[in-house]
Amino acid sequence: MIFEQENTTYFPKSIAGSLRFGFCVLGLAWLITGCDSGPKFCTEHYSNGQVKYSVQCDPATGDYMGLMKEYHRNGELWKTRYFDEGKENDTTYFFYSKTGDIFRKLPMQNGEKHGLAQSFHPDGTLKQSGRYQFNRKEGEHISFYSNGEMESRIVFEGGTEVGVRTDFFKNGAVKFRGEFKDGERHGVWKYYDRSGNSLAEFTFRNGQRMGPFSIFRPNGKMYLMGSYTLGMIDSELHYFTVNGSKFATEDWRMGENQDYDAIKGLKQSYEEDFQKFYVHLDKVFISVKGDDIKIK
Repeated sequence: MIFEQENTTYFPKSIAGSLRFGFCVLGLAWLITGCDSGPKFCTEHYSNGQVKYSVQCDPATGDYMGLMKEYHRNGELWKTRYFDEGKENDTTYFFYSKTGDIFRKLPMQNGEKHGLAQSFHPDGTLKQSGRYQFNRKEGEHISFYSNGEMESRIVFEGGTEVGVRTDFFKNGAVKFRGEFKDGERHGVWKYYDRSGNSLAEFTFRNGQRMGPFSIFRPNGKMYLMGSYTLGMIDSELHYFTVNGSKFATEDWRMGENQDYDAIKGLKQSYEEDFQKFYVHLDKVFISVKGDDIKIK
C-alpha cells in the first residue's frame, strides 16, 4: 500500500517516519519529497482507481492532520474524520452512499469514542442514541425502528451491560425483558410473541441457564417445562398437547436424556403439531430442534 499526492509517492504510515527521518538526517533530501516544509496530502485508492481516502499527513512522522475524507468504492463520500497531531478528535460523520445524508455521528476525543453517538434511518429519523465515555458505553442506549417505535433499551456502566434490558417488536409489543448483572443475563427472562402472549420464561445465573424454564404455545397453553443446571437440562421434561394435557415425561440428567426411546413413539404421534410449533418459535427468538433449545 502506498500513499500518493500529485506526483509524489509516500510510504505507509507505519514506516514513513523512520525512512523519511533517515533520508533527511543523511542529507539525502533530494531523494524524497517532504523533508523540507509542511504537511502533504496522502491518498489511498481502491483497485478500481477510485480514491479510498484523502488526508493531510506529516511527511516526517506519517501522522494524519486535519480533515480526512473517506469514500465508497463508487466514489461517493462515506465518512469525514478530523485528526489533531495524529489522533482523531471532534465528530466523525458517516454518510449514506446514495443520498449523501448523515447516517451516524460519532464523537471522538484523543482517538477514543467520547460523548453522545447517534445514528439515523435513511429518512432522517433517529435510529440509535447513546453515550460513550472514553470508548466505553455509558448510561442508557436506545434504538428505534423507522416508524418511531422503540426497538431496545439497554443500560451500561463502564461498558458493561447492567440492569433491565427490554426489546420491542415494531408494533410496540415487548419482545423480551430480563436483567443483566455484571454484563451477564441473570434472573428470570421473559419472552413474548408479537401479540403480547407469553412465549417462554428462562432463569439465568451469571449468564448460564440455571433453574426452571417454561415454553408456551401461542394460545397460552404450556408446551414444555423443565429445569437447567449449569446450562444443561437437568430435570424431568414435561410435554403438553395443544389442549394443555400432559402426554409425556422425559428424565434428563446434566444434558443427557435418560429414557428417550421409551416415549419416542408418543412424540412421533404429535410430530405434525410439534413441527408447526417449532416454526412459530423459530420466527420469534427460540430455536427448538429435536431436544435442543437455543435462545437466539
